[in-house]
Amino acid sequence: MSIWSKLFNSRPSSIPSHAAPIMTRDSSRYALIDIEAGMRDNQVHDIGAVRHDDAIYHSASPDGLMAFLQDIDYLCGHNIIHHDARYLFGDAPQPWLLVDTLYVSPLLFPERPYHRLV
Repeated sequence: MSIWSKLFNSRPSSIPSHAAPIMTRDSSRYALIDIEAGMRDNQVHDIGAVRHDDAIYHSASPDGLMAFLQDIDYLCGHNIIHHDARYLFGDAPQPWLLVDTLYVSPLLFPERPYHRLV
């Protein structure tokens, strides 16, 4: 299955049509997020997020973030899958499809293929 199929929930031809329906997502309902977490204390110190409707969230409260993300289908962030989500959600399942720009960045900026800040 291609990355685009996973992002937009299209059913690959190998899955029979009588299989359980795939949850429909609205690509216009997204949020972009970034966190700052302490390397020593493993605590979230700051959260910044912007929603598709230009609403902004800036706090250190993960509980407030959950309310902010209530009607979101896609949650986007740089290294969200292996870093931010771990700090924010632990192992708890999330209702959002996570879109990690870490993997798209080298495609968009081939002259800077590494995650390292210069």
